[in-house]
Amino acid sequence: MQNDVLQIGQYEITTIVTGGKWKENCYLVKHIHTGEMVLLDPGDDDDVISDIINSQNGILTMILLTHAHHDHIGAAGQLCQSFDVMSYLSKRDARLLRQAPLYAARFAGRTILVPDQIELYEDIESIPFGNSQISVIATAGHTLGSVCYSFGDFVFTGDTLLYEHVGRTDLPGGNEQEILEAVHNLLEISVDQCFIFSGHGRRWTIAKAKEWWQKYQIQPPKYNRFE
Repeated sequence: MQNDVLQIGQYEITTIVTGGKWKENCYLVKHIHTGEMVLLDPGDDDDVISDIINSQNGILTMILLTHAHHDHIGAAGQLCQSFDVMSYLSKRDARLLRQAPLYAARFAGRTILVPDQIELYEDIESIPFGNSQISVIATAGHTLGSVCYSFGDFVFTGDTLLYEHVGRTDLPGGNEQEILEAVHNLLEISVDQCFIFSGHGRRWTIAKAKEWWQKYQIQPPKYNRFE
């Protein structure tokens, strides 16, 4: 289990790598001044995530899901119950959410609990957090309801944009043209110094991503490995 903590402005971001072979990045963001915390994409290891949340001098207020693949939502149900918080997911991924336990059983050999405490949203642009707003950016392509969550100086991209890769589009709801358009738009609206925290692998910056995109935007490599 690898954990990494980085402070950016008024936020502290803890990366929690979960899920054995899946090595999915879950993130805990703490607004330092208010103590409010938001959890993003808890894919597995709810006991480990719970311990980290409890070790912080703060209050978990919500869980944000970038999309509904089982390796990103697998611990959300249990954590919603444990901390009595809501999960938030794009309504366009509602069907995928219902199917997540089947995919988890088939591909990971595990049982997961779909959150009962969940809001399936559509057409929202921001979510209040701390003394600011989290921008919700629709980025369909990896799944129908994939989104990115931007805090201005950093953004959580799920499996839309990973280090020198885009998300795979050969799974249900995937669309190659949509993900190319989504990544292009994300890079256009984000500042160069913005950090990218993705669903798997290492973090990088919008500036580095733009340099890479200039070379590979016609046919960027897709992330379909676990390491």
